[in-house]
Amino acid sequence: MPNSLIDHAAWGGLALLSLVFVANAVGLINPATAVRELAATGAPLGLARFAVLAGRVLQLLCVPALFFAPTRPPAALALAAFLIPATLTAHAFWKSPPSARDMQLASFLRNAAIIGGLIIAAGWRISP
Repeated sequence: MPNSLIDHAAWGGLALLSLVFVANAVGLINPATAVRELAATGAPLGLARFAVLAGRVLQLLCVPALFFAPTRPPAALALAAFLIPATLTAHAFWKSPPSARDMQLASFLRNAAIIGGLIIAAGWRISP
């Protein structure tokens, strides 16, 4: 059982980190937007739909695994591995028109920060 402020802060941070994945997995974040973004990169529509559904399933499986010491590292790394190509395709700020570049750069950097948090979670060794 965690007994220090640092332990509690780490659990709270993990819970906050997982919120975006839960929201995406259960469809609170519109999956049609992700399908459109992926299809806009040139992926066939059927493949885009499958990839988004597979991503939602991965997130649904990995989020609970983040909260158990033995499964935390692979779950965190799987989510990071999912987020890297998603970020590169959906937030390619270097391809954006000047009017959208700042928003895409902010989204790209936000996802990079989430990836960093997942890497920290993968190395976290305190058990529940």
